[in-house]
Amino acid sequence: MYALPNVYDKYNQGKPYFVFFFPGYVNRKGCYNEDGVSDVIKALIEILMNRYRVKYNSTDPNTIIKTIAEVP
Repeated sequence: MYALPNVYDKYNQGKPYFVFFFPGYVNRKGCYNEDGVSDVIKALIEILMNRYRVKYNSTDPNTIIKTIAEVP
């Protein structure tokens, strides 16, 4: 991640830098149409299926928390 200069707030009324946040379902590899637009439904299904697999195939309860933290 790269911090960008904050040009949206008035001088001294916010932090000098900010970062854009894009959730895991945006720009997910293999989840685009031919125009490059994100297929949100397909991406969410992949993410939720991965979480399901991790949850029910692991004995460590922290594994699902780590998985969710990696792809919010």
